[in-house]
Formats: sequence, C-alpha cells, structure tokens
Amino acid sequence: KKSKYLVVNGASNELFILDNVQISITKEYNYLGCLIVNGSTARVVEAETMRRWRHVWKFASFLRVNANAPYNVKSKVWNAAVNAALFYGCSTWLSRTKIRCIEKPYMQSLKRLLGVRVTIPMDIILAETGCLSPSDYVLIRQRTFLHKLRQRPGTSIIPRVIDMAIRMRTSMGIQMQRIAAMPADEDQ
Repeated sequence: KKSKYLVVNGASNELFILDNVQISITKEYNYLGCLIVNGSTARVVEAETMRRWRHVWKFASFLRVNANAPYNVKSKVWNAAVNAALFYGCSTWLSRTKIRCIEKPYMQSLKRLLGVRVTIPMDIILAETGCLSPSDYVLIRQRTFLHKLRQRPGTSIIPRVIDMAIRMRTSMGIQMQRIAAMPADEDQ
C-alpha cells in the first residue's frame, strides 16, 4: 500500500504489478522535504527558490556582522549554510528550471563571500573560489545518488524499476541514463 509511482511529463494513470505488488499512481511525492510533482513545476520551483533566498540573505547578514572574519571561516559558513540549503534535494531534480532558479542566489552568495562587485563574471568567481557551476554540482550529486540507488540490496525493487525505465526509454529513464553515462573524471 505504501508503494506508488509518479509519472513525470506523462499522462499514464494505470496500475502496474511488480513482483506481485500492485503499485498505484500518485500526482505528487514529497521526498526529503522536496516536492516532486507531475506537471508544471513552476509553482514548486518558485516556492523553493524563495525559501532558498532566505539563506543567502542570512549569509549576507553574517558577513556584515563578521566582516573581519578570515576567509576560511566565511567559506565554511557559506558551505554549511548557503550551499547546503541551495542544493538540498538536488539529487531528485529532473528539471533544468530548478538549476537555473538557484544560479542567481548561488552566484550572489559567492560574490558576497569574496566581497566583489556583482558585475564580476561567473567564470572568474568560480575560478577564484574553486567551486563548481550549479549545473555541474547537481549532475555530480545526481550521479552519486543514482549509483547508490542502483547498488541497493537484492530485496529492493528500486534498481529493477530504474533499469526498466532505462530499457523502456521513458523520459525519466533517458535522464537517468544520461546522468549514469557522465564521465568519471567529472566526479571530482
């Protein structure tokens, strides 16, 4: 009764049976505090983006109060508070829209961390901080998450469902195959 499936960018509403377990459909799923929906993600993305901006504003307040703190302290606070909040749940993001929505708060927080003007190009900021671009970071997290899902013990149906989605060339299966095929040197 707990097992359900979610169709992303599709219209299927059929039940299916896997290992004598009937699996029904759901319209939305909350995974680790991140809402995953079938249909337009605009509402979800907007709400999540606003919630994530709050962490950037709190970090800006921290920087004002602790202006004389060493860079390594500011960097640790940024990584623990801002970076973690911005990318929370990114393993489940199947939409490029979510990544684009966090690029601005991500880059603004990095510029504040470095104490530079907002007009400095993104490439320079990423090179100076040694940080990955948001899309690269998300792809690496997704690949790690997918690898862990596929390595689950034999009693779990998740690896079989993933393989089935890839074999059937569903939109989600195509996305997972793309993530899984990412070259290993990009993991670093």
